[in-house]
Amino acid sequence: MIRKGALQIAVPALLVCIALNAYLVVNHLRQMQKMATLTLESSMMQASISGFLNDLTDMETGQRGYLLTSNQSYLQPYTAAKNRIESDFATLRAKLASRTEGERSLESQLESLVKSKQVEMERTIDLRQRGYRHRSFMLVATNEGKDYMDQARRITSSLSSAE
Repeated sequence: MIRKGALQIAVPALLVCIALNAYLVVNHLRQMQKMATLTLESSMMQASISGFLNDLTDMETGQRGYLLTSNQSYLQPYTAAKNRIESDFATLRAKLASRTEGERSLESQLESLVKSKQVEMERTIDLRQRGYRHRSFMLVATNEGKDYMDQARRITSSLSSAE
């Protein structure tokens, strides 16, 4: 038969083990919840970066197609992306608001680049629409637009890497 003294020690020890196990389970679940939240936030940031860069790429695709063909239908991706980019950039900006100062400074650089890229695209399209095909091609040949896109890709890559 079990001794009363051993039972008096074993029952509290068992209760302590159960309480410790419950604490560890709850703590582990909290950590899992934090990781899931961070993963979701990171995925949403990546989607915002990707959507924004896709807008720029669609605009450039439409611009280049139109410059080559003078066919208005090539401006469809340009126009659609131009209508989306401000909203997509606002979404990206909101996600960057809680980030480091370095990431927020990349946001302002990116905004400046996008404005410059849009001006470059609008100039070339305007020249082509007014019948100045050669001038629009000469402007493209300066690589100004390519340089803007390369810089935008570098910045978005830095933002993605920070995730």
